[in-house]
Amino acid sequence: MKIALTGRLLNPLNAGRILRLMALLEEKGAALCCGELLACGLRNACPDATVPGGRFSQVLPDDVSMLLAIGGDGTLLGTLELLSGRDIPVAGINFGRLGFLTSAAMDSDSPSWVDDLLEGRYSIVEREVLNVSCADLPEGFYPYALNEFSLRRKEGGMLSIDITVDGNPLPTYWADGVLIATPTGSTAYSLSLGGPVVFPGSGVMLITPLAPHNLNVRPLVIPPASKVGITFSSSSGSVVLSADSRTAEVPDGSHLDITRSATPLRCISFGGNNFIKALTTKLFWGEDRRNTTI
Repeated sequence: MKIALTGRLLNPLNAGRILRLMALLEEKGAALCCGELLACGLRNACPDATVPGGRFSQVLPDDVSMLLAIGGDGTLLGTLELLSGRDIPVAGINFGRLGFLTSAAMDSDSPSWVDDLLEGRYSIVEREVLNVSCADLPEGFYPYALNEFSLRRKEGGMLSIDITVDGNPLPTYWADGVLIATPTGSTAYSLSLGGPVVFPGSGVMLITPLAPHNLNVRPLVIPPASKVGITFSSSSGSVVLSADSRTAEVPDGSHLDITRSATPLRCISFGGNNFIKALTTKLFWGEDRRNTTI
């Protein structure tokens, strides 16, 4: 089994634990390759240490069978472009702050999930991915998102946003922007805008306005096979389109179509790593002193 590791070393204090994880995987028989950005960070933090395995840059080697995203939720989101539709499962290993989407953490020198990973004792959660089509996208812009696509004003002045769902027009949104989110994205940007929490695998899409200037505008939940069309008018002449953390400017008058991709992101899940537990332990859902036993 060949395992690729990708990520960035944002905190040099994590270097020792990451190197220990890599050594542990090799000791148990896995072949490794490491993203150049992560390898460079490890070499800078630990000049005397040897970073195991080979290297890759923008393209995963053909013989990789599994990907480990070393970091937090942002690192896991970044694997979408790296995988580029390949049928390779990914596990997020949390070395960040929140790690809501991650599968495990390096919380000891020999965590039990390492054996579970290598021996296939895990399940796969397929997370929906969205695709955007627009003739005015910059060349090279990767048109897929795991959390959401957001369309927001570039500078002062509200946007006038016209949206259709399968060709049926919604009332015009007067707002700072709008986002189209997946169930995974329901606990990200959409959540902060008052959108609903949606279980992974529900298949639905969310339309959530950003600071609407209409008291009666609310988030919508639409079927998974829907085609969302968006046109807009902006006094600044363009808007900012975000696909998770990647951004591009789109000129006024552009038309965007957003649909669900046929290829989901296949995420590894270990026993006990469930959505409700993540909501309660990481987002503190239901946190109330009355729920605490004295």
